[in-house]
Amino acid sequence: MKSSSQTGRTANKRQQQEPVNKTIPLVGSLIAIVSIVVLFILYLLSFSGENDRNPIVLFSGFEGNFPVVSMQNTLHRSGFDMQRAEEGFELDPGRKYILVSAGDTAVSDMATYRDQENVAGFVLVAPSIPSEGLPAGFDSAEPAKDIAIFAGRDKASQVVSMSDPRVIFERISGVDTVFGVPTSRGGLFASSCFVNNSQNRYLSLSAFNVKNPGELIASPLFQNELAGYLSITYRDITIKDASFGGINSWFLFAVIASFAFVFGMSIYLMTLPLVVSDVKQEKVPAKERIAAAAMGGISIAFAVGVVAMTFVEKLRSYSSLILAFLPLVFMVILTISRFGFIVMNKVDFQSKSKIKRTAFMCLALALGVLFILLICGDMGTYYSKTTAPLTAAIAFVPDFLCATCLLYADRKSRYLGEGGCSYFGNRIIFLLMLIPAVFAIVYGMVFRQSEIMMAGARGILTVLLPFVGLVPLRRHTDRSVLPGMLHGILFALTVLFVL
Repeated sequence: MKSSSQTGRTANKRQQQEPVNKTIPLVGSLIAIVSIVVLFILYLLSFSGENDRNPIVLFSGFEGNFPVVSMQNTLHRSGFDMQRAEEGFELDPGRKYILVSAGDTAVSDMATYRDQENVAGFVLVAPSIPSEGLPAGFDSAEPAKDIAIFAGRDKASQVVSMSDPRVIFERISGVDTVFGVPTSRGGLFASSCFVNNSQNRYLSLSAFNVKNPGELIASPLFQNELAGYLSITYRDITIKDASFGGINSWFLFAVIASFAFVFGMSIYLMTLPLVVSDVKQEKVPAKERIAAAAMGGISIAFAVGVVAMTFVEKLRSYSSLILAFLPLVFMVILTISRFGFIVMNKVDFQSKSKIKRTAFMCLALALGVLFILLICGDMGTYYSKTTAPLTAAIAFVPDFLCATCLLYADRKSRYLGEGGCSYFGNRIIFLLMLIPAVFAIVYGMVFRQSEIMMAGARGILTVLLPFVGLVPLRRHTDRSVLPGMLHGILFALTVLFVL
Protein backbone atom coordinates (compact mmCIF):
# COMPACT_ATOMS: atom_id res chain seq x y z
CA MET A 1 0.00 0.00 0.00
CA LYS A 2 1.33 3.44 -0.90
CA SER A 3 1.75 5.98 1.84
CA SER A 4 -0.24 9.19 1.81
CA SER A 5 2.92 11.19 1.32
CA GLN A 6 3.58 9.31 -1.90
CA THR A 7 0.23 10.14 -3.39
CA GLY A 8 0.43 13.80 -2.51
CA ARG A 9 -3.35 13.87 -2.10
CA THR A 10 -3.87 13.45 1.61
CA ALA A 11 -2.74 15.69 4.41
CA ASN A 12 0.61 15.29 6.13
CA LYS A 13 1.06 15.25 9.89
CA ARG A 14 1.65 18.98 10.12
CA GLN A 15 -1.57 19.72 8.27
CA GLN A 16 -3.59 17.41 10.52
CA GLN A 17 -2.66 19.33 13.67
CA GLU A 18 -5.13 21.74 15.20
CA PRO A 19 -4.47 25.46 14.56
CA VAL A 20 -2.28 27.01 17.24
CA ASN A 21 -4.07 30.38 17.14
CA LYS A 22 -7.79 29.74 17.69
CA THR A 23 -8.68 33.45 17.62
CA ILE A 24 -8.60 33.70 13.82
CA PRO A 25 -11.09 30.88 13.10
CA LEU A 26 -13.32 32.22 15.90
CA VAL A 27 -13.35 35.70 14.34
CA GLY A 28 -14.07 34.22 10.92
CA SER A 29 -16.95 32.13 12.23
CA LEU A 30 -18.45 35.16 14.01
CA ILE A 31 -18.25 37.27 10.83
CA ALA A 32 -19.96 34.49 8.88
CA ILE A 33 -22.71 34.10 11.51
CA VAL A 34 -23.35 37.85 11.71
CA SER A 35 -23.53 38.14 7.91
CA ILE A 36 -26.08 35.28 7.77
CA VAL A 37 -28.19 37.03 10.43
CA VAL A 38 -28.01 40.30 8.46
CA LEU A 39 -29.09 38.52 5.26
CA PHE A 40 -32.00 36.95 7.15
CA ILE A 41 -33.05 40.34 8.55
CA LEU A 42 -32.88 41.90 5.07
CA TYR A 43 -35.09 39.10 3.80
CA LEU A 44 -37.66 39.77 6.54
CA LEU A 45 -37.49 43.55 6.05
CA SER A 46 -38.69 43.18 2.47
CA PHE A 47 -42.11 42.04 3.76
CA SER A 48 -42.59 45.07 6.02
CA GLY A 49 -44.49 48.11 4.77
CA GLU A 50 -47.44 46.34 3.18
CA ASN A 51 -50.65 48.31 3.56
CA ASP A 52 -54.18 47.85 2.19
CA ARG A 53 -54.22 51.54 1.24
CA ASN A 54 -51.10 51.24 -0.93
CA PRO A 55 -51.51 51.10 -4.72
CA ILE A 56 -50.53 47.70 -6.11
CA VAL A 57 -47.77 47.37 -8.69
CA LEU A 58 -48.83 44.33 -10.71
CA PHE A 59 -46.12 42.52 -12.69
CA SER A 60 -47.11 40.56 -15.79
CA GLY A 61 -45.22 38.72 -18.53
CA PHE A 62 -41.92 38.20 -16.68
CA GLU A 63 -40.55 34.74 -17.38
CA GLY A 64 -38.06 32.84 -15.28
CA ASN A 65 -36.40 34.14 -12.15
CA PHE A 66 -37.97 37.23 -10.64
CA PRO A 67 -36.28 39.33 -7.88
CA VAL A 68 -39.28 39.15 -5.55
CA VAL A 69 -37.47 40.09 -2.33
CA SER A 70 -35.52 43.10 -3.61
CA MET A 71 -38.42 44.41 -5.71
CA GLN A 72 -40.81 43.96 -2.80
CA ASN A 73 -38.51 45.96 -0.53
CA THR A 74 -38.10 48.71 -3.16
CA LEU A 75 -41.84 49.09 -3.66
CA HIS A 76 -42.72 48.94 0.04
CA ARG A 77 -40.17 51.69 0.75
CA SER A 78 -41.88 53.72 -2.02
CA GLY A 79 -45.44 53.33 -0.71
CA PHE A 80 -46.60 50.55 -3.04
CA ASP A 81 -47.52 46.88 -2.67
CA MET A 82 -46.41 44.23 -5.14
CA GLN A 83 -48.22 41.35 -6.83
CA ARG A 84 -47.50 39.06 -9.76
CA ALA A 85 -50.27 38.29 -12.24
CA GLU A 86 -50.93 34.58 -12.58
CA GLU A 87 -53.27 32.68 -14.84
CA GLY A 88 -56.87 33.56 -13.99
CA PHE A 89 -55.81 36.61 -11.97
CA GLU A 90 -58.54 39.20 -11.37
CA LEU A 91 -58.14 42.80 -10.27
CA ASP A 92 -59.50 43.80 -6.88
CA PRO A 93 -62.07 46.56 -7.57
CA GLY A 94 -61.24 48.20 -4.24
CA ARG A 95 -57.52 48.72 -5.01
CA LYS A 96 -55.58 50.94 -7.41
CA TYR A 97 -53.13 49.23 -9.80
CA ILE A 98 -50.09 50.19 -11.84
CA LEU A 99 -49.53 47.45 -14.41
CA VAL A 100 -45.89 46.56 -15.18
CA SER A 101 -45.68 44.34 -18.26
CA ALA A 102 -42.70 42.90 -20.09
CA GLY A 103 -41.60 41.82 -23.54
CA ASP A 104 -44.10 40.34 -25.96
CA THR A 105 -47.12 40.76 -23.66
CA ALA A 106 -46.51 44.40 -22.71
CA VAL A 107 -48.46 46.07 -25.52
CA SER A 108 -51.34 43.57 -25.41
CA ASP A 109 -51.67 43.99 -21.62
CA MET A 110 -51.81 47.75 -22.07
CA ALA A 111 -54.52 47.40 -24.72
CA THR A 112 -56.51 45.00 -22.53
CA TYR A 113 -56.55 47.18 -19.40
CA ARG A 114 -56.53 50.65 -20.99
CA ASP A 115 -60.17 51.31 -19.98
CA GLN A 116 -60.00 49.62 -16.56
CA GLU A 117 -60.93 52.32 -14.05
CA ASN A 118 -58.77 51.08 -11.18
CA VAL A 119 -55.67 50.79 -13.38
CA ALA A 120 -53.92 54.12 -12.87
CA GLY A 121 -51.14 53.63 -15.41
CA PHE A 122 -48.73 51.35 -17.24
CA VAL A 123 -45.03 50.58 -17.15
CA LEU A 124 -43.63 48.65 -20.11
CA VAL A 125 -40.28 46.91 -19.57
CA ALA A 126 -38.33 46.15 -22.78
CA PRO A 127 -41.57 45.88 -24.79
CA SER A 128 -41.68 44.49 -28.30
CA ILE A 129 -44.01 45.39 -31.15
CA PRO A 130 -46.61 42.64 -31.78
CA SER A 131 -46.54 40.87 -35.14
CA GLU A 132 -49.86 42.48 -36.02
CA GLY A 133 -48.46 45.92 -35.19
CA LEU A 134 -49.39 48.44 -32.54
CA PRO A 135 -53.11 48.63 -31.72
CA ALA A 136 -55.00 51.71 -32.81
CA GLY A 137 -56.12 54.42 -30.42
CA PHE A 138 -52.83 55.08 -28.63
CA ASP A 139 -51.34 58.58 -28.71
CA SER A 140 -50.22 61.29 -26.32
CA ALA A 141 -53.76 61.81 -25.06
CA GLU A 142 -55.33 58.35 -25.25
CA PRO A 143 -55.52 56.55 -23.01
CA ALA A 144 -55.55 59.36 -20.45
CA LYS A 145 -53.21 57.42 -18.21
CA ASP A 146 -49.50 57.62 -17.55
CA ILE A 147 -47.35 55.27 -19.62
CA ALA A 148 -43.65 54.69 -18.98
CA ILE A 149 -41.24 52.57 -21.00
CA PHE A 150 -37.96 51.21 -19.62
CA ALA A 151 -35.48 49.52 -21.92
CA GLY A 152 -31.81 48.91 -22.59
CA ARG A 153 -29.37 51.24 -24.30
CA ASP A 154 -30.33 52.49 -27.76
CA LYS A 155 -28.20 55.16 -29.44
CA ALA A 156 -29.53 54.67 -32.96
CA SER A 157 -29.33 57.84 -35.04
CA GLN A 158 -31.82 56.68 -37.69
CA VAL A 159 -35.47 55.66 -37.40
CA VAL A 160 -34.92 52.34 -39.19
CA SER A 161 -32.30 51.35 -36.61
CA MET A 162 -34.35 52.16 -33.52
CA SER A 163 -35.35 49.45 -31.08
CA ASP A 164 -38.99 48.54 -30.45
CA PRO A 165 -39.25 50.48 -27.16
CA ARG A 166 -38.22 53.74 -28.85
CA VAL A 167 -40.62 53.15 -31.75
CA ILE A 168 -43.49 52.47 -29.35
CA PHE A 169 -42.67 55.58 -27.32
CA GLU A 170 -42.58 57.82 -30.40
CA ARG A 171 -45.93 56.44 -31.57
CA ILE A 172 -47.71 57.07 -28.24
CA SER A 173 -46.02 60.35 -27.33
CA GLY A 174 -45.26 62.25 -30.53
CA VAL A 175 -41.71 62.89 -29.28
CA ASP A 176 -38.82 62.72 -31.74
CA THR A 177 -36.09 60.75 -29.96
CA VAL A 178 -33.63 61.03 -32.87
CA PHE A 179 -33.32 64.82 -32.85
CA GLY A 180 -34.68 65.38 -29.36
CA VAL A 181 -32.34 66.02 -26.44
CA PRO A 182 -32.68 63.49 -23.63
CA THR A 183 -32.23 64.22 -19.95
CA SER A 184 -30.09 62.07 -17.70
CA ARG A 185 -31.18 60.34 -14.54
CA GLY A 186 -28.69 58.75 -12.19
CA GLY A 187 -25.04 59.21 -11.46
CA LEU A 188 -22.20 57.24 -13.00
CA PHE A 189 -24.47 54.95 -15.05
CA ALA A 190 -27.15 57.49 -15.95
CA SER A 191 -30.16 56.58 -18.05
CA SER A 192 -31.22 58.68 -21.05
CA CYS A 193 -34.80 59.84 -20.54
CA PHE A 194 -37.44 61.43 -22.77
CA VAL A 195 -40.71 62.99 -21.58
CA ASN A 196 -43.50 64.45 -23.71
CA ASN A 197 -45.00 67.92 -23.16
CA SER A 198 -48.02 66.53 -21.30
CA GLN A 199 -45.71 64.75 -18.84
CA ASN A 200 -47.71 61.53 -19.21
CA ARG A 201 -45.36 59.56 -21.48
CA TYR A 202 -41.91 58.61 -20.25
CA LEU A 203 -39.02 56.70 -21.86
CA SER A 204 -35.88 55.57 -20.01
CA LEU A 205 -32.99 53.97 -21.89
CA SER A 206 -30.45 52.27 -19.65
CA ALA A 207 -26.72 52.89 -19.88
CA PHE A 208 -26.33 49.14 -20.42
CA ASN A 209 -27.22 47.07 -23.46
CA VAL A 210 -29.96 44.95 -21.86
CA LYS A 211 -32.65 43.24 -23.91
CA ASN A 212 -34.05 40.73 -21.44
CA PRO A 213 -36.72 42.28 -19.16
CA GLY A 214 -35.77 39.88 -16.36
CA GLU A 215 -32.18 41.15 -16.35
CA LEU A 216 -33.37 44.76 -16.30
CA ILE A 217 -35.69 44.48 -13.30
CA ALA A 218 -33.03 42.68 -11.26
CA SER A 219 -30.76 45.74 -11.47
CA PRO A 220 -30.67 48.00 -8.39
CA LEU A 221 -30.29 50.96 -10.78
CA PHE A 222 -33.56 50.08 -12.51
CA GLN A 223 -35.40 49.49 -9.25
CA ASN A 224 -34.22 52.83 -7.90
CA GLU A 225 -35.35 54.63 -11.06
CA LEU A 226 -38.67 52.79 -11.07
CA ALA A 227 -39.27 53.81 -7.45
CA GLY A 228 -38.53 57.42 -8.34
CA TYR A 229 -40.87 57.39 -11.32
CA LEU A 230 -43.73 55.75 -9.39
CA SER A 231 -43.41 58.00 -6.35
CA ILE A 232 -43.49 61.18 -8.47
CA THR A 233 -46.14 60.10 -10.98
CA TYR A 234 -48.57 58.56 -8.50
CA ARG A 235 -47.97 60.73 -5.44
CA ASP A 236 -51.70 61.58 -5.29
CA ILE A 237 -52.72 57.98 -4.59
CA THR A 238 -49.90 56.93 -2.26
CA ILE A 239 -49.91 57.41 1.51
CA LYS A 240 -46.18 58.10 1.97
CA ASP A 241 -43.14 59.43 0.12
CA ALA A 242 -40.43 57.15 -1.22
CA SER A 243 -37.51 56.42 1.11
CA PHE A 244 -34.52 56.18 -1.21
CA GLY A 245 -32.26 55.83 1.81
CA GLY A 246 -34.14 52.66 2.75
CA ILE A 247 -33.92 51.33 -0.81
CA ASN A 248 -30.23 52.04 -1.34
CA SER A 249 -29.15 50.93 2.14
CA TRP A 250 -30.97 47.61 1.68
CA PHE A 251 -29.00 46.86 -1.47
CA LEU A 252 -25.78 48.08 0.16
CA PHE A 253 -26.19 45.86 3.21
CA ALA A 254 -27.13 42.91 0.98
CA VAL A 255 -23.87 43.25 -0.98
CA ILE A 256 -21.76 43.84 2.14
CA ALA A 257 -23.32 40.90 4.00
CA SER A 258 -22.78 38.58 1.01
CA PHE A 259 -19.10 39.49 0.72
CA ALA A 260 -18.71 39.38 4.51
CA PHE A 261 -20.08 35.84 4.52
CA VAL A 262 -17.50 34.72 1.95
CA PHE A 263 -14.75 36.61 3.80
CA GLY A 264 -15.70 35.18 7.19
CA MET A 265 -15.86 31.60 5.92
CA SER A 266 -12.51 32.06 4.18
CA ILE A 267 -10.86 33.24 7.40
CA TYR A 268 -12.44 30.38 9.32
CA LEU A 269 -11.25 27.78 6.82
CA MET A 270 -7.81 29.31 6.39
CA THR A 271 -6.42 27.89 9.63
CA LEU A 272 -8.25 24.55 9.70
CA PRO A 273 -6.26 21.34 9.21
CA LEU A 274 -6.10 20.21 5.59
CA VAL A 275 -7.49 16.69 5.28
CA VAL A 276 -7.48 16.41 1.48
CA SER A 277 -5.36 18.49 -0.87
CA ASP A 278 -6.51 19.88 -4.20
CA VAL A 279 -7.54 17.70 -7.15
CA LYS A 280 -4.41 16.41 -8.90
CA GLN A 281 -5.67 13.61 -11.12
CA GLU A 282 -5.01 14.55 -14.73
CA LYS A 283 -6.26 11.35 -16.39
CA VAL A 284 -9.27 9.10 -15.97
CA PRO A 285 -8.47 5.80 -14.17
CA ALA A 286 -9.33 2.56 -15.94
CA LYS A 287 -12.15 1.89 -13.46
CA GLU A 288 -13.93 5.08 -14.52
CA ARG A 289 -13.32 5.12 -18.26
CA ILE A 290 -16.66 3.51 -19.06
CA ALA A 291 -18.47 6.14 -17.00
CA ALA A 292 -16.42 8.91 -18.63
CA ALA A 293 -17.23 7.48 -22.07
CA ALA A 294 -20.94 7.43 -21.19
CA MET A 295 -20.74 11.06 -20.07
CA GLY A 296 -18.93 11.97 -23.27
CA GLY A 297 -21.60 10.21 -25.32
CA ILE A 298 -24.37 12.07 -23.51
CA SER A 299 -22.53 15.35 -24.08
CA ILE A 300 -22.27 14.66 -27.82
CA ALA A 301 -25.92 13.58 -27.96
CA PHE A 302 -26.96 16.75 -26.21
CA ALA A 303 -24.82 18.84 -28.58
CA VAL A 304 -26.80 17.33 -31.45
CA GLY A 305 -29.99 17.84 -29.47
CA VAL A 306 -29.25 21.53 -28.99
CA VAL A 307 -29.23 21.98 -32.76
CA ALA A 308 -32.57 20.15 -33.00
CA MET A 309 -34.05 22.23 -30.17
CA THR A 310 -33.49 25.44 -32.08
CA PHE A 311 -35.95 24.27 -34.75
CA VAL A 312 -38.67 22.96 -32.42
CA GLU A 313 -40.14 25.49 -30.03
CA LYS A 314 -41.52 22.89 -27.61
CA LEU A 315 -38.11 21.20 -27.30
CA ARG A 316 -36.40 24.57 -26.92
CA SER A 317 -38.62 25.40 -23.95
CA TYR A 318 -37.31 22.29 -22.14
CA SER A 319 -33.62 23.11 -22.68
CA SER A 320 -33.26 24.87 -19.31
CA LEU A 321 -34.90 21.97 -17.46
CA ILE A 322 -32.68 19.40 -19.19
CA LEU A 323 -29.44 21.29 -18.58
CA ALA A 324 -30.35 22.01 -14.97
CA PHE A 325 -30.79 18.30 -14.17
CA LEU A 326 -28.05 16.94 -16.48
CA PRO A 327 -25.36 17.08 -13.71
CA LEU A 328 -27.55 14.73 -11.67
CA VAL A 329 -27.62 12.25 -14.57
CA PHE A 330 -23.82 12.34 -14.69
CA MET A 331 -23.56 11.78 -10.93
CA VAL A 332 -25.85 8.74 -11.16
CA ILE A 333 -23.62 7.29 -13.90
CA LEU A 334 -20.50 7.89 -11.79
CA THR A 335 -22.11 6.33 -8.72
CA ILE A 336 -23.08 3.20 -10.65
CA SER A 337 -19.55 2.90 -12.02
CA ARG A 338 -18.09 3.06 -8.50
CA PHE A 339 -20.80 1.10 -6.70
CA GLY A 340 -18.78 -2.14 -6.57
CA PHE A 341 -15.77 -0.32 -5.13
CA ILE A 342 -17.95 1.40 -2.51
CA VAL A 343 -19.77 -1.75 -1.36
CA MET A 344 -17.41 -4.67 -1.98
CA ASN A 345 -13.98 -3.26 -1.25
CA LYS A 346 -13.62 -3.79 2.49
CA VAL A 347 -11.16 -1.42 4.16
CA ASP A 348 -10.87 -0.24 7.72
CA PHE A 349 -11.58 3.42 6.94
CA GLN A 350 -13.03 5.57 9.72
CA SER A 351 -13.57 9.32 9.79
CA LYS A 352 -11.41 11.32 12.19
CA SER A 353 -12.81 14.81 11.53
CA LYS A 354 -14.81 16.51 14.28
CA ILE A 355 -18.55 16.22 13.70
CA LYS A 356 -19.30 19.65 15.23
CA ARG A 357 -16.90 21.42 12.91
CA THR A 358 -18.28 19.61 9.87
CA ALA A 359 -21.86 20.37 10.94
CA PHE A 360 -21.04 24.08 11.42
CA MET A 361 -19.47 24.36 7.97
CA CYS A 362 -22.47 22.60 6.37
CA LEU A 363 -25.05 24.71 8.20
CA ALA A 364 -23.23 28.01 7.59
CA LEU A 365 -22.70 27.35 3.88
CA ALA A 366 -26.28 26.14 3.38
CA LEU A 367 -27.84 29.14 5.15
CA GLY A 368 -25.52 31.65 3.49
CA VAL A 369 -26.25 30.36 -0.02
CA LEU A 370 -29.99 30.08 0.77
CA PHE A 371 -30.41 33.71 1.80
CA ILE A 372 -28.20 35.04 -0.99
CA LEU A 373 -30.27 33.15 -3.58
CA LEU A 374 -33.53 34.22 -1.93
CA ILE A 375 -32.45 37.86 -2.17
CA CYS A 376 -31.45 37.44 -5.83
CA GLY A 377 -34.46 35.47 -7.12
CA ASP A 378 -37.86 33.99 -6.42
CA MET A 379 -36.81 30.29 -6.20
CA GLY A 380 -39.84 29.43 -8.29
CA THR A 381 -40.27 26.77 -10.98
CA TYR A 382 -41.23 28.56 -14.19
CA TYR A 383 -39.54 25.97 -16.44
CA SER A 384 -40.74 23.03 -14.36
CA LYS A 385 -44.37 21.90 -14.36
CA THR A 386 -44.14 20.65 -10.75
CA THR A 387 -44.31 22.64 -7.53
CA ALA A 388 -41.18 24.06 -5.92
CA PRO A 389 -41.15 21.56 -2.97
CA LEU A 390 -41.53 18.58 -5.32
CA THR A 391 -38.83 19.90 -7.67
CA ALA A 392 -36.51 20.43 -4.69
CA ALA A 393 -37.16 16.89 -3.45
CA ILE A 394 -36.53 15.40 -6.90
CA ALA A 395 -33.22 17.27 -7.04
CA PHE A 396 -32.12 16.76 -3.42
CA VAL A 397 -32.72 13.06 -2.68
CA PRO A 398 -30.78 11.43 -5.57
CA ASP A 399 -28.07 14.11 -5.46
CA PHE A 400 -27.58 13.60 -1.71
CA LEU A 401 -27.27 9.82 -2.16
CA CYS A 402 -24.91 10.10 -5.13
CA ALA A 403 -22.74 12.81 -3.56
CA THR A 404 -22.40 10.81 -0.33
CA CYS A 405 -21.40 7.66 -2.23
CA LEU A 406 -18.90 9.51 -4.43
CA LEU A 407 -17.37 11.32 -1.45
CA TYR A 408 -16.97 8.00 0.35
CA ALA A 409 -15.42 6.44 -2.75
CA ASP A 410 -12.95 9.32 -3.01
CA ARG A 411 -12.03 9.01 0.68
CA LYS A 412 -11.58 5.24 0.40
CA SER A 413 -9.53 5.56 -2.78
CA ARG A 414 -7.18 8.05 -1.13
CA TYR A 415 -6.94 5.90 1.98
CA LEU A 416 -5.81 2.97 -0.17
CA GLY A 417 -3.17 5.17 -1.78
CA GLU A 418 -4.85 5.19 -5.19
CA GLY A 419 -5.41 8.95 -5.23
CA GLY A 420 -8.63 10.84 -5.75
CA CYS A 421 -11.38 9.37 -7.88
CA SER A 422 -14.58 10.29 -9.67
CA TYR A 423 -16.44 13.59 -9.29
CA PHE A 424 -14.65 14.86 -6.17
CA GLY A 425 -11.15 13.72 -7.04
CA ASN A 426 -10.69 13.96 -10.78
CA ARG A 427 -10.48 17.19 -12.73
CA ILE A 428 -11.28 15.53 -16.06
CA ILE A 429 -14.58 14.14 -14.75
CA PHE A 430 -15.63 17.56 -13.50
CA LEU A 431 -14.75 19.22 -16.82
CA LEU A 432 -16.80 16.62 -18.71
CA MET A 433 -19.85 17.72 -16.71
CA LEU A 434 -19.40 21.30 -17.95
CA ILE A 435 -19.22 20.46 -21.68
CA PRO A 436 -22.99 20.41 -22.49
CA ALA A 437 -23.69 23.74 -20.80
CA VAL A 438 -20.62 25.41 -22.35
CA PHE A 439 -21.62 24.10 -25.80
CA ALA A 440 -25.14 25.49 -25.34
CA ILE A 441 -23.76 28.94 -24.44
CA VAL A 442 -21.37 29.02 -27.41
CA TYR A 443 -24.03 27.77 -29.84
CA GLY A 444 -26.56 30.24 -28.50
CA MET A 445 -24.13 33.14 -28.88
CA VAL A 446 -23.02 32.20 -32.39
CA PHE A 447 -26.52 31.62 -33.77
CA ARG A 448 -28.22 34.24 -31.58
CA GLN A 449 -30.43 31.77 -29.78
CA SER A 450 -30.85 33.60 -26.48
CA GLU A 451 -33.04 30.89 -24.95
CA ILE A 452 -30.39 28.21 -25.59
CA MET A 453 -27.63 30.51 -24.34
CA MET A 454 -29.48 31.23 -21.08
CA ALA A 455 -30.19 27.50 -20.65
CA GLY A 456 -26.45 26.90 -20.91
CA ALA A 457 -25.78 29.56 -18.26
CA ARG A 458 -28.27 27.86 -15.96
CA GLY A 459 -26.61 24.51 -16.58
CA ILE A 460 -23.19 25.89 -15.67
CA LEU A 461 -24.59 27.28 -12.42
CA THR A 462 -26.07 23.91 -11.38
CA VAL A 463 -22.67 22.31 -11.99
CA LEU A 464 -20.45 24.97 -10.43
CA LEU A 465 -22.32 26.14 -7.32
CA PRO A 466 -22.72 22.72 -5.60
CA PHE A 467 -19.15 21.71 -6.49
CA VAL A 468 -17.51 24.98 -5.44
CA GLY A 469 -19.67 25.15 -2.30
CA LEU A 470 -18.41 21.73 -1.27
CA VAL A 471 -14.71 22.47 -1.80
CA PRO A 472 -14.18 23.63 1.83
CA LEU A 473 -15.70 20.44 3.22
CA ARG A 474 -13.89 18.25 0.73
CA ARG A 475 -10.59 19.74 1.86
CA HIS A 476 -11.21 20.12 5.60
CA THR A 477 -13.18 17.04 6.59
CA ASP A 478 -13.04 13.34 5.75
CA ARG A 479 -16.74 12.73 6.44
CA SER A 480 -19.18 11.86 3.70
CA VAL A 481 -22.81 12.06 4.88
CA LEU A 482 -22.97 15.71 6.01
CA PRO A 483 -20.99 17.04 3.01
CA GLY A 484 -23.16 14.87 0.75
CA MET A 485 -26.24 16.42 2.33
CA LEU A 486 -24.82 19.90 1.74
CA HIS A 487 -24.18 19.07 -1.91
CA GLY A 488 -27.78 17.91 -2.27
CA ILE A 489 -29.08 21.08 -0.61
CA LEU A 490 -26.94 23.34 -2.80
CA PHE A 491 -27.99 21.46 -5.94
CA ALA A 492 -31.68 21.68 -5.01
CA LEU A 493 -31.39 25.40 -4.21
CA THR A 494 -29.57 26.07 -7.47
CA VAL A 495 -32.17 24.14 -9.49
CA LEU A 496 -34.97 26.16 -7.89
CA PHE A 497 -33.05 29.37 -8.55
CA VAL A 498 -32.43 28.74 -12.25
CA LEU A 499 -35.86 27.24 -12.99
